[in-house]
Amino acid sequence: MSFRANAGLDAVCIDIETMHAEEDAIQRELDLWQPAGTWKPATVATRKKEFETKTREKSALLDAAPISTIGVCDAQGDAVVFHWLKFDTMDCETFYSYQCESEREMLKAFRTWADNNTDKTTTIVGFNLNFDLPHLRIAYTRHGLRLPQMLIPKRNWSEDVMWLFSKNFMSKDTAFISLDEVVKRLDIAPEGKQMSGADAPDYAASDDMEKHETLIAYNAADVLLTMRAFLICTGQMGD
Repeated sequence: MSFRANAGLDAVCIDIETMHAEEDAIQRELDLWQPAGTWKPATVATRKKEFETKTREKSALLDAAPISTIGVCDAQGDAVVFHWLKFDTMDCETFYSYQCESEREMLKAFRTWADNNTDKTTTIVGFNLNFDLPHLRIAYTRHGLRLPQMLIPKRNWSEDVMWLFSKNFMSKDTAFISLDEVVKRLDIAPEGKQMSGADAPDYAASDDMEKHETLIAYNAADVLLTMRAFLICTGQMGD
């Protein structure tokens, strides 16, 4: 396996999509639930059921949820999506699709790319990085793999476009803004969007190969749009 080496990229955008967690991982999460000591038995039963329902519905957000795709791109718009989704071929002119045999092999392939293309001066760009970076790190430890150098905590500077935009380009104070809203406000939203991030776990679990291709293209679009938003917000793009 080889990738074009470009060590020391100024900035790299990262975005991941996750799958539904396995039943044993869901059960471990459910076992951690504890009721408040002041709750009545009926309240305990109701709250426990609510917690289980929410945990199962949002299992793709659990730390143990497998990663289906890792999208990355540089400031020049060169994008790669690493994945272990299955289909015969995928031709796309706007990004490169790198198919792996398993989540573990995907993580190793991404590590090779990252170690070849980044150094301590590379800025990590993303959207809601408080999810992506910890989830990536725990996936490497879950598989007993060494972290890519850029994912070592406190090594590289990071810029979260969600906070960058909401704190500097909005007059109202907001704790969360979606990427869809950011790109619409910046007038860089693409037409004909086929899915949302909430669809990703179901698309990955589907036997429909077209949905797999749509998911990969969605991941590529996210990193490309996030990087473009970052360049605009930091005054690096425009006339």
